[in-house]
Amino acid sequence: MYHKKVLSFGYRKEVTDAAKRLNYELVSIIDDWDRPNKIPECQAHETRIYTQNNVKLELILGALSREGQLKFDGVFSTFEYFILNASLLGEHLSKPFMPPLTAMAFRNKYLQKKLLSKTIDSNSFRILNLREMDERHKINDFPLVLKPIAGGGSEDTFIVRDIEEYTDKINYFNKKGVLKLFEERFISGEEYHADGWVSNGEIKFFAVSKYEKPCINIRNGWLLNDTMLRPESHTTLYEEVGIYLKDTLQTLNLENGVFHMEFFIDPLTNVIVFGECASRIPGNYIAETFKQMFDIDLYEVLLQISVGETVETPRLDEITHYYGHTYLPSPSKESTFLPSEKDVLKLDGVVTMMHEWTTGEPIPDITEATSNRVGKVVVKSRTQEGLQDKIRKIRKFYMDHYEKIETN
Repeated sequence: MYHKKVLSFGYRKEVTDAAKRLNYELVSIIDDWDRPNKIPECQAHETRIYTQNNVKLELILGALSREGQLKFDGVFSTFEYFILNASLLGEHLSKPFMPPLTAMAFRNKYLQKKLLSKTIDSNSFRILNLREMDERHKINDFPLVLKPIAGGGSEDTFIVRDIEEYTDKINYFNKKGVLKLFEERFISGEEYHADGWVSNGEIKFFAVSKYEKPCINIRNGWLLNDTMLRPESHTTLYEEVGIYLKDTLQTLNLENGVFHMEFFIDPLTNVIVFGECASRIPGNYIAETFKQMFDIDLYEVLLQISVGETVETPRLDEITHYYGHTYLPSPSKESTFLPSEKDVLKLDGVVTMMHEWTTGEPIPDITEATSNRVGKVVVKSRTQEGLQDKIRKIRKFYMDHYEKIETN
């Protein structure tokens, strides 16, 4: 007998494993985006329902009705693009844990910043209607950032520094058939993210991490990596971020759920500057880094919150190491094989890793989006400097491997 029954958008191994540990019955709705022929067979606690398209509620409800699956204890999505649909379905098929207007505030970046206008300069962002732009269009001061209104993973996000770049990107989006864009001032400074959860309107726990470089640098070929900061060694930062998070999440009306907020530290004033915030499991390998550092599984947290359970603040032992994750470099041309996971796990500092690309498939273009990668690795070290040194050595290990394969 299962403890709870939950509905999830898409397939994710971490969700399947978390549901099994919690003794939850898991129903997953999948479409071609999940590549059904690539995912493992169902386990005993799983049911999968093919919907054709997880964006269209009519197709989803039709598929669920056909299978007689219309009653759940919770409905959720770990994927950015289905957060609103999960909320709308939750209103009718379960006890909703996130109102649709709250979900919308976490999906639509313009609406999000309008709601936060008390702390964000409302002149620093706007919506561009590409069909109405003409010679009278006033361009704000450069540099600017252009990106989709409801995007994700830094996909189609560009810095434009002059009129030529601005015109080029507007033409790029026009060719893609995009009707509206989000434009905002470029934020300088170091980029951070905060990840955790809220239960009954109270932030129960969060961790602060620092990116080596701002995420938008993937456009220049930068391999995303970050360091999760030890609370004991960064008490002032954690206090300031905690206050900022409380104000932000209350304004966005997040009563229950997980969150991933990105922000900057202004280099001149040392003040926190808002980037954006999502109410979902953080992407990349952040959740796994979180788990390795604090022994907390954010997927379990999300599942428990989705069925109305309160997840309290954990009691932690002293954190003795810094943890971080890095993307693995791509080969310059087709590689016949990757290093074995066994060999990678022997490298100094490697805690866990995952390959997400196999030979024979198109080489992932890491400059397009943060979701494109060969694989990812979680690393630990007693110091921040030591962590970055180990990350550099892991990347070199892969590059040396590619060079050896391509030379032979």
